[in-house]
Amino acid sequence: MPAQGFFLSVLQPENSADEIFNVGTEYAITVKKFVETDGEIYKTKIPINWVSWNQYSEKLNPDLGVNTHFKWNMCPDISKISKKLGYKPKYTPEETLERAVKWMEEKNLI
Repeated sequence: MPAQGFFLSVLQPENSADEIFNVGTEYAITVKKFVETDGEIYKTKIPINWVSWNQYSEKLNPDLGVNTHFKWNMCPDISKISKKLGYKPKYTPEETLERAVKWMEEKNLI
């Protein structure tokens, strides 16, 4: 997706000069949907053990940088790049996850 945004910027310098664009999917998915999608890819049901945000951020993963990203940057606003450059994501978040898993399997990373 970032490559598509860069490519559109190069093709339309009059619309992209002096701009900063977010590139990403059209919508975010919840953690629950992410886990369900991952389970569908692997043809299994993955159990979820829900914890409060305080439990997660204070005990399970106290890294402030990771938590800030997780809490605030789940879906970038792509309205500006869509309007100015005609950017439209090629894949949904679910399709992107499936493609990533297949790529990692092909590369023997998982």
